[in-house]
Amino acid sequence: MPDAKRSQDLLQIIRYSIDSVSPSVILPGLLKKPTIPGVGEWLQSSERYLLTIGKASISSAEAILSNSQATGHFILAPKPSTNSSMNIHYGSHPVPDEDSLQSTAELVSWLREIPQTSHLLVVLSGGSSALLVSPITRVSLSAKQKVNELLIRSGASIHEINCVRKHLSRVKGGHLANIVPQNSTVLVISDVIGDDLSTIGSGPFYPDPTTFLEAENILRRYEIWDAVPAEIRTAIDSGESGNIPETPKPGTKTIPHTIIASNDLAREAAARKATELGYAVKTFSRPIQGLVEDVGPNLVSFLRQLMPNTAMIVGGEITVRVKGSGVGGRNQHLALIITEIIAGGDATFAAVGTDGIDGISPAAGAWTDGKTLSRAMRKGLDINLAIESFDSYNFFHTLEQTIETGPTGTNVMDLYLALT
Repeated sequence: MPDAKRSQDLLQIIRYSIDSVSPSVILPGLLKKPTIPGVGEWLQSSERYLLTIGKASISSAEAILSNSQATGHFILAPKPSTNSSMNIHYGSHPVPDEDSLQSTAELVSWLREIPQTSHLLVVLSGGSSALLVSPITRVSLSAKQKVNELLIRSGASIHEINCVRKHLSRVKGGHLANIVPQNSTVLVISDVIGDDLSTIGSGPFYPDPTTFLEAENILRRYEIWDAVPAEIRTAIDSGESGNIPETPKPGTKTIPHTIIASNDLAREAAARKATELGYAVKTFSRPIQGLVEDVGPNLVSFLRQLMPNTAMIVGGEITVRVKGSGVGGRNQHLALIITEIIAGGDATFAAVGTDGIDGISPAAGAWTDGKTLSRAMRKGLDINLAIESFDSYNFFHTLEQTIETGPTGTNVMDLYLALT
């Protein structure tokens, strides 16, 4: 099959898969046939409030409010976001800023004003951790920004990053459950491995099983304990000694949570589209994780076992230890590593973030094939330099092989697809 046809098919599969986990597709059906606990009660309540947080917040609010009215609503979204006629509160992602701090304070005030007899429907999605910011006593915003930046560049998993975040916050790790009405329900768009409810968005309404000691161990494991601001170390030490209360633990107030979209659903949709396009389908049963340098060769090893005209469909969230000053993200860096390995072969590969964002670049990801390396060489591109400087975006952008969707209004981790 011509390489051009495979790349076009890959982009079709990616678009279909992401659309399948969009709130505009999922939520209308849930409202028409409300089988999820709490949703039917919310629809029947005369006092019903809506809260949406994260990368899917605007699209979720639009999907719900176009099908049902709410007594009041609050939307907390990353900036910049798509235009909307609704009143939206903004914060920064992946590192919080003053807007995140202000919006969170306004959210807490809004939640405290909701009558305890009312019903609250929450839609929580990826990105919420950076948007919800209310540092514990004696921890400044600048200190939280610094520790966030260090963790993101360290190669720590999202479970590890959010463990630290929760122990420096007054709103994450189950704290918000204490101020919402008892008649509350949380719908979750999962962006983490294993759909761990205590990790998604740092679990603002869900009990936290992790501890201050675990937070310290994570910072030490990635050799950044001594690099974080002193006030961070002091706060964690105080938590370990009991001078700062732990996050709410399992057994405390519980708000019902239901996952409505995940990487599993996106992979299932990708498989349907690949089959429709005439490919046999091979998929990993579970999302993958790990350092990009390890994941790349493992994916290619699996890819080389495939018969012609087969689609490989994998999902997950890999990590990257950023050491260079280039422009890119984990998906484009993975595609860069795979470019070297599949050079001269007969396969097309793509890695893409379902939220439409990959690292600090304008792209969601990139695609590559067996001819990419030779095309790059003809244009004078040095793939080894691009890898060393973490400049994957400029490498693929020059070749016109970036995948640029813009913010998608959803987030269910990443997709890694290949066609033979």
